[in-house]
Amino acid sequence: GHPISFEGANNCGFVTYKGYVRGDACFRPSGDKFYVLDTDADGYSVQLRGLGNWSGTPGFMCVDNSGHAAGWTVCDGWSSVIPEGYELVLWVTVWNGNTELAAEQWGPTSTS
Repeated sequence: GHPISFEGANNCGFVTYKGYVRGDACFRPSGDKFYVLDTDADGYSVQLRGLGNWSGTPGFMCVDNSGHAAGWTVCDGWSSVIPEGYELVLWVTVWNGNTELAAEQWGPTSTS
């Protein structure tokens, strides 16, 4: 497999395209943070999308279009929007401009 690990993160996934891992993504319930990593210097961008099972605005997106050398992109500020005790389904996707090339889904995972 393709290990993804860092302190405090879980609920991680990765996306492959044409046989190569193009991006990693994690959701950290503590603080409701999304993490995205472009793992290949290929010109593609990587996104993490989440869809919750609550009413209102349950969709979230974190985009890494800074390139492979930039390291992890962290998207926070969701803690006041994501309620505790619900679930998120997550997708990590790889994009060429506005064209989605591949996606991997996992979850649901708890928001608490």
